[in-house]
Amino acid sequence: MSFFENIDETVFLLINDWVGTVSLLDQFAELAASDYFIPVAISLVLFGLWFSGDKSTSRTVNQFAVMNAILAVVIANLVVETSNEVFFRARPYDVLDSNVLFYKPTDSSFPSNPTASGLALALSVWLWNKKPGRLLITIALLLGIARVYVGVCYPFDVLGGAAIALGAALLSKRLLTRFQVVPLILLRSARSIFLA
Repeated sequence: MSFFENIDETVFLLINDWVGTVSLLDQFAELAASDYFIPVAISLVLFGLWFSGDKSTSRTVNQFAVMNAILAVVIANLVVETSNEVFFRARPYDVLDSNVLFYKPTDSSFPSNPTASGLALALSVWLWNKKPGRLLITIALLLGIARVYVGVCYPFDVLGGAAIALGAALLSKRLLTRFQVVPLILLRSARSIFLA
């Protein structure tokens, strides 16, 4: 076993060993790790952000943040899917004697797809608008930590998902700013039918 795998397993077990000690913490972690609660919460924030802004320029910045987030999550998911085709890592419950509070996914543990998606959305917003971005980053990190706690991801899986998210958010912003004419045309079209 490599040095990094040893650290990864040790940290995983330190976090996962808390399962069953505090019932309320278990319930919260199950909710936070779910495929619906945090993704829906982030989506609702993005929806609100799309229509918020007291001036035309601040609304446009918020709408660019949302477009950045959508493009970034597409990029992050493509990278995760490609990674899963090339490299497979067994889930912690397949390798270790651990506690599982969640259904058992069968795809590769590395990188964490929910973390990559959640943080791609959050970091994209942060690149354009810091205040809601910080809130979303906190929520997305909670999702990653909860996935370790409930026994379906290693800590390095979450870190790998975070690295992919950061790259996807930065690439997405670069594409949006370099080819600004396309999102501006989309925004003008959406505004003409009261969708922006």
